[in-house]
Amino acid sequence: MTLAQLKTLVKFINNVNDTTLSDANFLRLSSERHKQMTLELANINEGYAEETSLSNLVASTESYALPTNMMKLKRVEAQYDGVNWYPVTIYDINESDTIANDTTTIGNLFTASNPFGDILGNSIYLRPIPSTNRTNGLKFWYVDNPADFAATTETPAIPAEYHRLMADLVSIDIRLMKNEMTSSQAMREEQAILEVMKRQASPRTNEEVMMRPANINYE
Repeated sequence: MTLAQLKTLVKFINNVNDTTLSDANFLRLSSERHKQMTLELANINEGYAEETSLSNLVASTESYALPTNMMKLKRVEAQYDGVNWYPVTIYDINESDTIANDTTTIGNLFTASNPFGDILGNSIYLRPIPSTNRTNGLKFWYVDNPADFAATTETPAIPAEYHRLMADLVSIDIRLMKNEMTSSQAMREEQAILEVMKRQASPRTNEEVMMRPANINYE
């Protein structure tokens, strides 16, 4: 359903109107719940909302920007030699017994066939540091961060079977704003709704993400 249809449902559920629930507030609440449901579905189903992007490897450069629209990083691979791709193991540099800060030490501790990466802020720091420029030598797999909704004519990207659950999640936010429920009650209801979605989402089959309609029961 479109967001306009979703808003009509939400107004009915919560006994509110366009004055008490403006389009601006509804779009903001819906955008946040849409992101939440996208991430939950991505955690259940391999490949759901998955995107890839490529970056160039630059000689003597250890820091590379992560995709700007990324919500969750799933996998990184590097191609140091221009031929072979190797998965980058994500690690915390603070967990290493040896803190390597110079190129020579880093080169002695890490190999191009078994690279590591430390994520700091919006960048990944590669180990070893590339010694040669490689066009598109770094590949990211990640969960795309859905853009905020801008108009009620839009349709959520999550499967239509889960639009009703999205309306229920937005309704929780409205009831909280109206002081009709406590934060602990809201948390319990939210978890129950998300559990319904988790139980009904099928695993990936034949390269397709299949979804079964939910039989809504929050008890």
